[in-house]
Amino acid sequence: MKFLKRSVLFLITLFIISPCSALIYWMPHSNNNIVGQVKIIQAKRNDTIHRIARRYEMGYDEILHANRKLGRYRRIKSGTLILIPSIFILPHTSMPNNIVVNVAEKRLFYFPPDRNVVVTEPVGIGRKDWLTPLMRTKVVEKIFNPIWTVPDSIKEYEAKKGHFLPDFILPGPDNPLGKYALRLGQKSILIHGTNQPYYIGRRISSGCIRMYPEDIHHIFHQIENGTPVEIVNAPYQVGVLHNKLYLAIHLPFKELKDSPSEERKKVQNLVIHAASNYYIRHINWHAVNNTIKKHTGIPNIIGE
Repeated sequence: MKFLKRSVLFLITLFIISPCSALIYWMPHSNNNIVGQVKIIQAKRNDTIHRIARRYEMGYDEILHANRKLGRYRRIKSGTLILIPSIFILPHTSMPNNIVVNVAEKRLFYFPPDRNVVVTEPVGIGRKDWLTPLMRTKVVEKIFNPIWTVPDSIKEYEAKKGHFLPDFILPGPDNPLGKYALRLGQKSILIHGTNQPYYIGRRISSGCIRMYPEDIHHIFHQIENGTPVEIVNAPYQVGVLHNKLYLAIHLPFKELKDSPSEERKKVQNLVIHAASNYYIRHINWHAVNNTIKKHTGIPNIIGE
């Protein structure tokens, strides 16, 4: 709770539209690169992690990691206090007016042209052995009501589990691509909707990037073919807001996880470099180590 009290004092939500819509924030001024605000809400009757996540434009894992005492699948008692970690360190990007997906964060950021805002939405990403590829690319095709041509690798994978898929799945409720898809330069990779929204915010796909149906609808009608896309893996993030330095550590993928000593060294180097760039004179290394230990993904104050 100490983190929450400090965060509420210093973190300002610049602009948010209502739940069940994309989160949209004004871009921060000057060197600041943090948007949003931690919220605490009360669970409703028959709430689950998935229902709360979708209501507040969060991913499943984001809610679970921020509320470790919640059961993964059970219903949540009405009135239970739930932390909504709707605060984000914006990704560094070398391409303007683009989409950035941070797979470590399981979140998409869109920087619209000619608007001083950022749009952010949770995503589902590739599971182990089918990692979402890291790359710089662009949207090459926008597809309404896509037909899913089922790859042989997925047919073989599902057949081992007793599920036999056809060569094609036509548009409709059984199509896992949903109503909208954005084909990237690597043609086998799509950003698309889903007919299983309860998997958003988890590692569940075969490499593609999944979005809530309402979110892909929102993005689909905003972007044009040729929109640059960066897919990055940034589990360690440092940001600045109001002359305070923040650190966020996302739970690493098991197959890509650094050893504890490697992780600590990478984070220390990142923090020292950021402190120098932003003229931060004091670093609270106890707060740094505590942030590494918890892996909540929530930005924590580590210096000023």
